Amino acid sequence: MNIGKNDALSVAYFFLKKAHDHNAQITNLKLQKLVYYASVWHAVFYNKKLFVEPIEAWIHGPAIPSLYRYFKRFGFCSIEVENIDKINLPFSQETLNFLNNIWEVYGKYDAAYLEALTHSELPLSGRVCQDQFLGAIKIENLCH
Repeated sequence: MNIGKNDALSVAYFFLKKAHDHNAQITNLKLQKLVYYASVWHAVFYNKKLFVEPIEAWIHGPAIPSLYRYFKRFGFCSIEVENIDKINLPFSQETLNFLNNIWEVYGKYDAAYLEALTHSELPLSGRVCQDQFLGAIKIENLCH
């Protein structure tokens, strides 16, 4: 299975493959937070977006609506993907190294901890702009 290069689903599959390799479980909630942190830190380090989908501030923290809908059928259970080892990720070695670093920092935490973390801080001293509480998070504002 091949997936798009600049989309949130490809980033999600990276983290799902890492979880599979480490016999770890990832729920949709945890996946949302991992993909969010990857996006934020990519904007900080590379001054560009990791993927094109918008991120929104939801009651349980940042979420990518299209990604949420894709994995919604798993509810609060662990996401299981058949033949995950056959998924070809479209990333450069630099991006893979970057995503590995995100996994090393955040992958060890459960969904509840990551949710609390996203509620307790705004990355980079509050430079993320929110349209009210439940609205779009403008990642591009991190780059200015």
